[in-house]
Amino acid sequence: MDHPDNYPERLMEYHLGLLEDEQAERMRHEIARSARSASQSRNISQWLELLDEYHTPPPPTHLADQVMCRIEQASPLRITEAVSSLPPSSKGRVFRRPVLSLRELVALAACITLFVGVLVPGFSQQRSRARRMMCASNLGSIYQGVSQYAAGFNGHMPQTAGFVPGINWLQSPRPEVPRMPNSRNRYMLVRLRFVKPDSFICAARGSARTMNADQIDQIDQFDDFPDPENCSFDSQNMAGPTLRLGERTCAPIYADRNPFFEGGKFNTLASLEINSTSHDGGSGQNVLCSDGRVVWTITPMFGPRADNIWQIDEATSYTGTEYQRHPTDSFVIP
Repeated sequence: MDHPDNYPERLMEYHLGLLEDEQAERMRHEIARSARSASQSRNISQWLELLDEYHTPPPPTHLADQVMCRIEQASPLRITEAVSSLPPSSKGRVFRRPVLSLRELVALAACITLFVGVLVPGFSQQRSRARRMMCASNLGSIYQGVSQYAAGFNGHMPQTAGFVPGINWLQSPRPEVPRMPNSRNRYMLVRLRFVKPDSFICAARGSARTMNADQIDQIDQFDDFPDPENCSFDSQNMAGPTLRLGERTCAPIYADRNPFFEGGKFNTLASLEINSTSHDGGSGQNVLCSDGRVVWTITPMFGPRADNIWQIDEATSYTGTEYQRHPTDSFVIP
């Protein structure tokens, strides 16, 4: 399909969260369908990530007064050009150039400084807010799929196996230990066509990438996401007891990536209350609750018990066989 002339502009608006829902849906489909569009989308995302990482220091206090003081002290600077320095053929076409004073130059520099110090950080914050909203919207789409699944399975969330204590959800060096990655439960929503693959992508994760067109055509041949970056969200550990969907609690069932298990293994971190790294390096996380609400929280201490949604009783080491002991315990894992 040939792209319209304004396609790059529309792609930029998509990453900034400025498109209507229908337009954004068409853009996501085009990115998943076309390798060229997917490459352009990744390039734009990488450049915007660099912009997010640039932190401009706040302008000094009384900047305007300092600038005006310099302007008052400055003498006008006239910019002229000798006619004799021009080529002979152009001497008859010499026009009077506008006079630009040093005061005007200083004022222009002050305007640029204000622009960089005020507007650029505001633009970055707006982009972060837009990404957070897109992330929350995708979690809402996931909940709709979970609800449709639960309607046919007695209120239960997607689960590839029943309650199996001791099952290993991490990579284990012991081959005799049965392994069931928790992500397989999430993939059931894709395989059964309850949720589109691109709904599992968080716009704030620069490394995230949706399943390509060939993989989408072969959905039934996979039992898990082909690439860990095809799914930006973690979910409640289905190896332990869980709530039925719709119960009026704020129990987390999905959330942004668990920072303790990045890369498929447990990472020991200094702080037990660290946020997901998906949004601005740890500003907070979106959490999808069992009653359908999507909540933005700036701390992982959340849920019916206000406990850490990433861990069990603040455990500092994991083998991959741990599971929650009560349905209201929060344990969101990869």
